[in-house]
Amino acid sequence: MRRTIGAVGFVALLSGIVALVGLGFTNQTYHSSIGTLRATTSAATTACGKPMVAQQLSFATYADSSGTNSAGQLVHPGGNPNWPSYGPSNIFSVKAHACVTMTITQFDSGGALNNPYFDSIQGTVGDVATMVSNQPSVSGCPSGQSFTYKGTYHQISPCDVGHTFTMRALPGVDPGFFLSVPLPLAGNGNNECDLDSCPKVTVTFSFISGPKGTYAWNCEFPCGLNVGNFGAVMSAYGYMSGYLHVV
Repeated sequence: MRRTIGAVGFVALLSGIVALVGLGFTNQTYHSSIGTLRATTSAATTACGKPMVAQQLSFATYADSSGTNSAGQLVHPGGNPNWPSYGPSNIFSVKAHACVTMTITQFDSGGALNNPYFDSIQGTVGDVATMVSNQPSVSGCPSGQSFTYKGTYHQISPCDVGHTFTMRALPGVDPGFFLSVPLPLAGNGNNECDLDSCPKVTVTFSFISGPKGTYAWNCEFPCGLNVGNFGAVMSAYGYMSGYLHVV
């Protein structure tokens, strides 16, 4: 009987610890100063090669979370200024079953992926995107080659990635939905500069949104610390992760 009571007490204690840890994670909230970034709708009646609603959504990746973007919006209000971040928000909203064209301006440098699975585009229309850089970038590969990104691509070298935009549906929403786009690195690894003159790569792609529900996105490039470089910023909600609400 004593051993049974001890086991029950241990389970109760463990449950309490798990609950406190869960509460701690739940309280790690981030609220963008602009709230949800909603896609705009164009007048087009045909998009992605089909008769459907056409929407556009634009945001950026930054080398650090300090300061403001070119529109005067805080990159990450109250955030760690030394951590890279998506912005000006990490929560997006688009219409269901629409052709969504995303434009991501990539200001950050990069390096090598832990998993080369994420060096190719998946889930976009044609599994491709287009990229344009404003000045040469220095490759993260051993060659150190300098080149200017331009044109349509399906895959980039796994050592030339700045970030990825990788999105999945939450359980019970759309189990077949998966989207992943590698964003080429920008610059030469020292991107401390004014955004108007910073090296950047503009990536544009289209995908067909799924049914209504919540989809989670994150970056799969190891830009954090420890734990395979997936600690720190990578495990803190709001910098390299967020949600897409399909309404």
